[in-house]
This record gives sequence, structure tokens and C-alpha cells, in this order.
Amino acid sequence: MSRQLASRKVTGVTLIELMISIAIIGVIAAIAVPTYTDYIETAKLGAMKTNMNNIVFLMDSYERDEGTYPQTGGVFLQGAALLTELGWAPSSSDQSTYAVVVASTGYVVTATHADGTEVTH
Repeated sequence: MSRQLASRKVTGVTLIELMISIAIIGVIAAIAVPTYTDYIETAKLGAMKTNMNNIVFLMDSYERDEGTYPQTGGVFLQGAALLTELGWAPSSSDQSTYAVVVASTGYVVTATHADGTEVTH
């Protein structure tokens, strides 16, 4: 009987091997998660700034063509008004809202993301 037990090969993972594997996964996650979060934030801000630059271009084009900014006098343009006056709409996947405050001497474009991040141009 003892000869039979001695020749038997035991297979499996030891506790220390399992702990080392979990530690390696933890280190990789600790590096990857902040990098991914920064990547998402950078992409979101980049999309917002690109859309704002498009609005600025359209506002300046409108002013060159018409001699004035659309709906001057502090009127707030957003959503459908931007579509109507400038012919612009964000992509369907965009989670930001864009607004333009127009004065007689200029305008301010503001983008607000669904998570509360705000960028002004």
C-alpha cells in the first residue's frame, strides 16, 4: 500500500502559486485602470473641444456672411437653436450639451458633459 501512495503523482495549484498569480493580476490592474481612466477623460475632452471648434467656425462664418452673430442680444443658443441657426448637430453618441451665449461684440461657447465636466471657449 505504501508503494502505491508513493508512486502517485499529485497535481494541482498550491496556495502560494495562487497568491502570486493574484498579486500579479493586482499589479497589472493597478497600472491599467488609471491609464484607461486618463485615456477616457482625454478622449472626452478632445471630442468636446473639437465640437466647440466646429461651432466657433460656424459662428464666425455666420458673422462674415450676415454681418452679425445669430440672435444677438444675450440670447442663449443651444440644441435645436444651434441646429437651426448654424446647421450643426453633435454626433448621436455625444453625451455633451453645447450652448452659445451671444452678445453684440462676441459670443461664448460652453460644452457640458453628462458627468458635469464643463469646457468654455
